Amino acid sequence: HVQEDMDDRLWVEAQVEAQRVVYALERALERDGTLLTPEELAAIHHCAAVVRQCWDEAQGRDRHALNQAVAALDAATQDFAQRRMNAAMAAALQGKNIHDVV
Repeated sequence: HVQEDMDDRLWVEAQVEAQRVVYALERALERDGTLLTPEELAAIHHCAAVVRQCWDEAQGRDRHALNQAVAALDAATQDFAQRRMNAAMAAALQGKNIHDVV
């Protein structure tokens, strides 16, 4: 039973992490989705759908597949994250001169 309990715990942890990632992505897309092209947005939505499908226990409890899907979603959102950071920095620095920042 020890191995089964450990497998159950690892599955739940992977599932919770996947749900956290998708929830955070949904909030980011609501706020800054305009930073993406339609093609990039479609690719991200596809990766998120794969994550959701993997965490659905009706599909089985393959935590390795779930972790791989989360990693693929992370890779698909790297440019988006960078653009969000750049936009936030630009907004924070807007109207300031170098002496205000340093």
